[in-house]
Formats: sequence, structure tokens, C-alpha cells
Amino acid sequence: MAINWDENLNELRVDGGQISAVKCGVLPASEAYNLEDGEQYFQLISANFINEIDARGQHSLYVDVVDENSNRLDGTTVVHGWPWKKWPDEDEHVSEKIFGAHLANWGIYANYDPNKEEYGPYWAKVDGKSDVFYGMGLPWNRHVSWSLVFQRAVAGDSRGDISPPPAPDESVVVKKLESIEDRLLALETELRALREALAERDDHPIT
Repeated sequence: MAINWDENLNELRVDGGQISAVKCGVLPASEAYNLEDGEQYFQLISANFINEIDARGQHSLYVDVVDENSNRLDGTTVVHGWPWKKWPDEDEHVSEKIFGAHLANWGIYANYDPNKEEYGPYWAKVDGKSDVFYGMGLPWNRHVSWSLVFQRAVAGDSRGDISPPPAPDESVVVKKLESIEDRLLALETELRALREALAERDDHPIT
């Protein structure tokens, strides 16, 4: 199953002085552990970034865990640890269980400088054998958030095969930049026309 991967998790981006994207990653359970066919594990099926504007000052991680039929798995333990650069070792981790409408959630506090570190320090996974989502943190101490969903799966089941996060498509990025440049040019043309119209009105006031 391909991950519902937010493209705003592919690389850091700042728009209008606001953090609109960061770089995160996922370590598949098949690489993190020795999985045998028929063995149960948890796969990441959705990862979303909540940018600085939409976070509205929040700096949190929200995690849900569901079964094969997308029903919430009450009592499932989610683990949140740090730092990623020491994986599979760690300095510390905390855990929380999911019950009813309560998702596992934590405040994200550690900041990092994306100019010096590619990824933020935090990671998250389901307790046991699980994909590992990593790279969370506050870039330059800006407040942003994340939302993740893990699903129970069975190793060797084709429905459980995951695709890694897609790398940014350079051609798509180029097209987006060209589109933005075209829009900027159109806005500049429109602004110039408005200025000329205002100047003409000032030269010929209505009496």
C-alpha cells in the first residue's frame, strides 16, 4: 500500500516568512526489523504536515492507529522518542495509549536549525515492530505540527507492502516555479496598469 504522504514533508520550504514545509522520512519496518511472512507489524499509511499558519501556534504530534478495516485499535501503545540521529539507540522515549476518541499526542518542543541539521530530532512508531516516522522538530523554533496514522498489517501480504515517500519530481517543481513566475508577471502587469490608470486620473481629475 502506498503511503498517503504529504508532499510538504519532502523538503524545507519557507513562504512569506512562514514555515510551509519540512523534511521528514519513514524507515519501513522491513528495514528496521527482521520481519517474517505472516508476522504482524504496523505500517504508516498517512503522514501530514500542519504548517506554521494552520498550526495557529500549536506544536504537536497526533497519532492514530487502526486495524485492517480502518477501525481504531483501542489500547494500542504509540512510542515517541529522540534523537533520531542515534537510532536505533535513543536518549529517551515516552509512550501513550489510544482509547476511544483520544489519540496519542505530544507537544513538540525541541528546535533545530535546518541549515545545520537535515532532520528534526523526534521519531514516532507503534510499540513493537512498526514503520518509524522521523524528522520532527521545530525549525528555528517555529511552531508547526504533524498528524500520523498507522495500520496493522501482515508481513508478506501484498496489501501491506509500502512504498517509500516519493522524492520530489524535479519536472513538477520546475513547472510549479514557472507557473508562479507567470502569475507574478501577470500581477506585475496588472499593477503597472493600475498605477498608470491612477496617474491618469490624478492628471485629469473629475470636476
